[in-house]
Amino acid sequence: MSEDSADRYEYGPDVQHMIDNLTEFIEDIISSPANQTAFDLQALVRILLVLRRMPYATPEVDGSISFEYSFGGELRYYSIGNSDGSFSLSDGGYVRGDYGGDAYSNYGFSMSVGYSPEGSELYMYSWLEGASELFRNGAKISVDQINEYEIVEDWEENIDEEE
Repeated sequence: MSEDSADRYEYGPDVQHMIDNLTEFIEDIISSPANQTAFDLQALVRILLVLRRMPYATPEVDGSISFEYSFGGELRYYSIGNSDGSFSLSDGGYVRGDYGGDAYSNYGFSMSVGYSPEGSELYMYSWLEGASELFRNGAKISVDQINEYEIVEDWEENIDEEE
């Protein structure tokens, strides 16, 4: 079974370089699972599958995973999302002040099948640097869905076809 070219993301070598760096980051987290639950590791492996299959979309993996760090009632997070032909990186948080707090978010990079990526490669590097720093400081992993109980079939096909 060959992948349809309609299921490919269209991006250049700069984005591919960043995807390679992001793949390495996720592999490093998986290889040192000190504070991760089995559920966290399952979600990380599914995100790794998404990254390794690039430039092909992996619609079977749906959801997001975030690296979250709380301090003094404030929160900072970096998220990776994948859903039915789209992939995204975002960050945000919550800051508390004297009279309450405020949440903020930034959807700095996204790709959809059939469209050019939105956002900059610079944001991707900034995202990776920020997520890495949070993780080094003890960030928790938060998983939103990522197909908890589903088996992804036939994902090995065409992974290395582009190499």
